[in-house]
Amino acid sequence: MQKLLKTACLCLALVGGTFFCADANKAYAAQNDSKTAVTVYIDSSEAEQETTVHSFSKWQTFKAATCTEAGEMRRLDENSDIYMGKQIPALGHSYNTSTVNATYFSKGYTLHKCTRCGNEYKTEVKPRLTLAKPVMSDASSDEKSVTVTWNKVKNASGYRLYRYNTSSKKWEITATLGNVLKYTDTSRSSNTKYAYTVKAYVKNGSKYAWSVTADCIWVMTAPAKASLNVVGANYSAKLSWAKVSGAEGYKLYYKKHTDTSYKALAISKQTSYNVKNLLKDTKYDFCIRTYNTYKGKTNLSSKVIVSADILGGLYDKKTINVTNILQMPLLPTGCEITSLTILLRHYGYNVDIMTMEKNFLSKQNFWWSGGVMYGADLDEAFAGDPESYYGYGCFSGAIVKAGNSYLSAVKSSLKAYQNKGVELDTLLTDYINYDKPVLIWITSDGLLPVSYSTYWYTSSGKVVYWPNNEHCVVLTGYDSVKKLIYVSDPLEGNVAYDYSKLKQRYNDLGKQSVYIK
Repeated sequence: MQKLLKTACLCLALVGGTFFCADANKAYAAQNDSKTAVTVYIDSSEAEQETTVHSFSKWQTFKAATCTEAGEMRRLDENSDIYMGKQIPALGHSYNTSTVNATYFSKGYTLHKCTRCGNEYKTEVKPRLTLAKPVMSDASSDEKSVTVTWNKVKNASGYRLYRYNTSSKKWEITATLGNVLKYTDTSRSSNTKYAYTVKAYVKNGSKYAWSVTADCIWVMTAPAKASLNVVGANYSAKLSWAKVSGAEGYKLYYKKHTDTSYKALAISKQTSYNVKNLLKDTKYDFCIRTYNTYKGKTNLSSKVIVSADILGGLYDKKTINVTNILQMPLLPTGCEITSLTILLRHYGYNVDIMTMEKNFLSKQNFWWSGGVMYGADLDEAFAGDPESYYGYGCFSGAIVKAGNSYLSAVKSSLKAYQNKGVELDTLLTDYINYDKPVLIWITSDGLLPVSYSTYWYTSSGKVVYWPNNEHCVVLTGYDSVKKLIYVSDPLEGNVAYDYSKLKQRYNDLGKQSVYIK
């Protein structure tokens, strides 16, 4: 039996399942699967083969394998320092894939990261997000400010507005805003051109990502305000103001003081304007705004408002242009229906006196009973026949009936109305001053005093006293200086009568009038 040697050795490598050990001048070879290994001893002076019995432990990891480097496992000889070793292959990378979306501040990509060692690389790199280009949508101004608006940009956190400095030839920051789409730039000069542009931004902490700059928009401020002066008069007001440099014109508005909204009055190139046909004893607010135009847009100054009280007296002279119709020879006693026809034709209705008399005027003849004469109620019908020289007449009630009968037949929205007991001056101020002619009852033959020579009873038993010089005319105007009243008289034409005398006859006939509205 060969001599056994206990020799320390180190395992160097595994080749084909065999582990090699070496120590100084010795070399050993051990079989992996046997507790008995043949060890070869090599010496410079001699060579001797020995047989040694080993008792190895279980395999244990000596060095773990990584993704890129091999590892090692060993088992030790329980009887010596000898051990067996074998290599663990490198594991290789195990990648997990995830997507990182692009933002306004960083690029997007697909990330590949090893779950064991953390090694990573990127593919499919995408550029950073960009905000859309804003669009300046509108601009308006008054004499001291400009308001600009722009469209909404998707995902924008806010906007930065710039104004062009014509002196330095540079764009200057006007305001950095949140998520709003309008800005009013104050303390501007009147009648001056300005340019504005805007950029959208996204903010993340202290970082900003900006859009490209919008195309600029130009606007001109309105001219300076006008200084308005208002003088109230009878049913009118006179507006005046000083000329404003740069103003192309002046826009005027008005309203009753108690109203909430203004009505357009006029556009004037002059420096004064007269307002007519206002209500008496009423307070009005008058407004003026200067304007200019730039690139087809009208720029209005802010409002200047002045209030004035409107009086309700008479003008020096006021007339209405009314075309007269003569009753003769067709209707010798038909002044009332002729005057109504004059009034209807003034309002644009093409009707003649005979059509009105035959088709719309109620008429009633007289009759006798028990020695008593009976006839028409003058507020209901014409007494007798207006085509006859022996006809009588009618009062305001019968003419209102005739007027409404005609207006209803032609499907008009207008109606005839009766007044009784209204003073003549009230007719002048409330109707003539507003270009509304009125039928009135006076006397004929140059306004002779009223005379009564006939009476009769109505069918209801009421006594009617007939004023034999009763007459009906159309009131068309007055001259308060000359004390004249103008009428369209179906017997005389368009004539003027003495104010005091006509007023007396109007009173004598019961202060009767008819108007249309």
